[in-house]
Amino acid sequence: MRQRTCAHPPPTRDAPSGVRFHEYEMTVRLSLVGLAALAALACTRNDPRPLAVPEPNASAAAPAATSVVAAGASSPPAAAAPRTPPPSDSPDDAKAWTDAPVTRALAKDCKYAPPEGKPDEPNVLSCALGFEQSCAYDPCFETDQSTCKPKCKKGCDGCAAACVSGCEGCKKKCGDDACRAACGDSCGECRQACLVAKDRCTTGTCAGEYTACRKKLGEAWRKSSCAKACPVYTECSDACRQGTDEEKCREGCKKKMGSGCSPSFLTMCIMGSAPTGGE
Repeated sequence: MRQRTCAHPPPTRDAPSGVRFHEYEMTVRLSLVGLAALAALACTRNDPRPLAVPEPNASAAAPAATSVVAAGASSPPAAAAPRTPPPSDSPDDAKAWTDAPVTRALAKDCKYAPPEGKPDEPNVLSCALGFEQSCAYDPCFETDQSTCKPKCKKGCDGCAAACVSGCEGCKKKCGDDACRAACGDSCGECRQACLVAKDRCTTGTCAGEYTACRKKLGEAWRKSSCAKACPVYTECSDACRQGTDEEKCREGCKKKMGSGCSPSFLTMCIMGSAPTGGE
């Protein structure tokens, strides 16, 4: 693009009196330069808003003020950790006969015994058996509950009585508290051993006998006529639900099974607990 240049103004006779021509010319040039600069600035700025006057640099001071506040602010107190309750000093709350509160109680009285607890949840220090039940008829379960496990409890009770007798004999020879405390410790160990023997009896001996009983029961079931007659009864009994006299109808279903089904097997068939697996 071709650049235009301004020619110097020719000498004129209109210059103020007393001012030489070259001085007047210099004044005119400076005025033109200033006007050109203002025009260039106006042409290059598109924002119609007035030029903002720079304010003092407040942002530089803001972090310092923030840091002062942060440093001066107190942090929230840490949450206190939950305290573990101290162990109970009562022998009734103990979990083993060898616990210190129990042995101290035995040192005072060899016949000390904790509360029995509930029928379905006896005290862990008791020889009592927890209550168990089966929703289906099971002769092996009945034998387990009525014969085997009661033997385990009887053995535990006899063992406990022997421990008490030994503790009393031990304390008769004592002349100070230290000796009686030792007798209490020995009695606690003895009573704990009784519980271990009871547990071994119920979970080991009785569990083994129950398994053997179920296996024998299954073999007898498969050899009997009930194995084939029971499905016939089940189908007949299900159909009785649609009749008017359901009880009379089911009595007729029993006769279809014949006489080769024992009362025990008949009951198991009616209740749906027949040992059809490989017990």
